[in-house]
Amino acid sequence: MNKIMETRVLDVPKVYRQIKIIYLLKILLSVILLICLAGSVEISAQGTAPGRKKTTKPKSTTKPPEKKSSNANPQTKTQSRSPKPRSQPRRKSTSSKSSYANLNLVINELNCKVIISNQNGDVIYENSNVTNSTDSLLLIKDLRIGKYNLTVRKPGFIEENREIIISSEKPNLLSVTLNPAIAYLSINSNVEHTKIELKNITTNKTQEFTALSKELYDIKLPLGNYKVTINKEGYISESKNLTVSNYGQKNQMTFTLKPLPINKLLEDAETAFENGNYSTAIENSEKILSLQPQNPDAIFFLGLGYYYQGDSRAGNYLREALKLGKEITLPVRAFNKSGGKLQLILGDLKISNDSVVFYNSVDSKLNFSLFNNREIKSLSQKFDKDNIPYINIEGKGLINNKNKKVKVKIYSRNATISSSRKNIFCPNCETNSCPCRYDVESLYTLLFR
Repeated sequence: MNKIMETRVLDVPKVYRQIKIIYLLKILLSVILLICLAGSVEISAQGTAPGRKKTTKPKSTTKPPEKKSSNANPQTKTQSRSPKPRSQPRRKSTSSKSSYANLNLVINELNCKVIISNQNGDVIYENSNVTNSTDSLLLIKDLRIGKYNLTVRKPGFIEENREIIISSEKPNLLSVTLNPAIAYLSINSNVEHTKIELKNITTNKTQEFTALSKELYDIKLPLGNYKVTINKEGYISESKNLTVSNYGQKNQMTFTLKPLPINKLLEDAETAFENGNYSTAIENSEKILSLQPQNPDAIFFLGLGYYYQGDSRAGNYLREALKLGKEITLPVRAFNKSGGKLQLILGDLKISNDSVVFYNSVDSKLNFSLFNNREIKSLSQKFDKDNIPYINIEGKGLINNKNKKVKVKIYSRNATISSSRKNIFCPNCETNSCPCRYDVESLYTLLFR
């Protein structure tokens, strides 16, 4: 036991020395680390200190080109190949071009005046007109980037003014819609069912309207000078001038129509009929009837006009004129057969309330007279072997001023004999329109009482 304790006592100094050596080694290592750190700080301070010359500059002249040594440094390689330094002159060149741009202008009307001015009011573009078959497309080139004032005008339209901005970053497409410079007109008259005509004196264009009542409101009119005419059948037409100078303007016009003198209308109708102008005779007769619906002379000339035009309405009007006491004379053809040859003798058929008389100057044997309706025993509408219509009349009367049995065939004034004298035909007769048929229908309506 004592021996063991003695041994432990003898080992203490040795252990102490070992510990001291280890401690000294740690201190030495710490000092070395501090020295190394201090050296690196000094080196970095020398490289960045102001006023000192870079020692690497002369070395760079003796060293190989950086392109060869830059292979070891990928970051340097990437920076040397960057396109940014080379792209700078390109930006500079494009910026000068992009200071101008084009303007595409679409206008809904043709022949427009286009003016573009800058902010100072100086006109930099002006055209005379725009021509295109549909929408007007106008390309204006090389406008400097910036703000402008645009004016588009056309006679008869509201002028369009707006501020526009020309930009290089997007397409400059602009649409302009011109609206008509519209005013309004209301018309009053003393009669209904009038026809109104508005003639633009400037453009020579005419608009027509029908007023079913005595008033016609808010007719749209472009700006301009107008001649306004109102008329109605049987009345004297009246015209007035109108100037429309402001769009949105509301105008009011009043007309008082005076009836046409009936005697004058009758005279014009008779003159037109005698001259063969049947349309005018009909027109004047209708004007009279609009004023006097039972005027016998107007009904008479209206029926005659329709008859000579080949209109089957003639029969009703002539029958009405007959009832009102008018005697009616119409050209017809009487059938005759002599020596195996056919004849159609042209003569006048005179019809009154108490007689039917046919007279011609070619063959007196065909002339007949039937008095009173009782003498007409048979009246019918038939067709011959050539499918030509005629009226068959049978009765007791006078033939060539002798009491005899009457049996005659009355054809249309338009019917004629063929060159062989064996057939009857009707010129200009078609399936849907046959003048012979219209004449016979009118005669039958007139005779059948």
